[in-house]
Amino acid sequence: MTRPGARIRPIAARIFDPSTMTRLIDPAIADRQHEHEDAIRRGLGFRGRWIPIAGYIGVWTVIAASTTMAVTHAISEWARADERAVGRTIGYSVAAIALVVAFFVAIPLSQLSQHVPTDKRMWIVLFLVPQALVVAIPLGLLFGVLSGLRGRVATSRVRRSITAFAIMCSISAFVLVGWTMPAANQALRQVISGHRLAPGLNELTLGQLARRPAQTGWFVSLTASRLSFEFHFRLALAFASLVLGLFAVAVTSAWHGAYRVRSIVILGSLVSFVYYALLFWARQAGYAADEPAAIAVAWTPNLVFLTTTLLVSRRISAAETHQPDQ
Repeated sequence: MTRPGARIRPIAARIFDPSTMTRLIDPAIADRQHEHEDAIRRGLGFRGRWIPIAGYIGVWTVIAASTTMAVTHAISEWARADERAVGRTIGYSVAAIALVVAFFVAIPLSQLSQHVPTDKRMWIVLFLVPQALVVAIPLGLLFGVLSGLRGRVATSRVRRSITAFAIMCSISAFVLVGWTMPAANQALRQVISGHRLAPGLNELTLGQLARRPAQTGWFVSLTASRLSFEFHFRLALAFASLVLGLFAVAVTSAWHGAYRVRSIVILGSLVSFVYYALLFWARQAGYAADEPAAIAVAWTPNLVFLTTTLLVSRRISAAETHQPDQ
């Protein structure tokens, strides 16, 4: 019979450093093996068969706890690196997202609460949050990066970390615009009306938008270009966090962290206005365009900011390359 931990230890040795193996993993395996040998020596058949199972559970519990501690320590070190630039960015981003969500929930709530019973107002708040998050996540990340990197140097590690965080935000936004927001919008409409309603265009999921008009039974009058535009417009909106996050990193790198709080408010507000003005233009133009043009229009706001980001980054690289030669 295989001794408890004999198969687990080689795996753990590849994951953990020698000090962790000596302090945590090896003592746990040794205890299980000692109990197993003692049960066999005393002739406890059932207990002898149970000890390996309990041993594996115990050792894996220790490994799970050690992994959690290691991951927590790594995240803590990652947040504290480079004068807490990444930790500050995430903290400011979360705070900004919360403020924007509160703002975009409070306005429609004040208008709808007059027509909805008091016992349903909490449901309205719940159903308003997804659509507020779609707007709040990219805006919060924009202000979070501008605030978090203020007075900090955007090193390569910081840029990679913030890019990874922006990608996570875009993935969350993708789930929101694809499925969560349409379901919440439909539920909100039904709470307000008090009866079941057929879903509107904003209540269709990405999967439903990807269908052809003949397959979308709710809207006989929808054209292929309208469905295609809505599909790509939602995708582009999901990528807004990544686009604005990269733009903010490029801007802070160009400024070298030498800017005031007033500059953050002015620049963040200006960028937000320009981006969402482009989104408004794209929605108006996309409805009138044919299918290929509608797809291009849907991605235009993101392409404008990505192009600007590349130009700023290229200028920074050229300046850094030219500076040592002077």
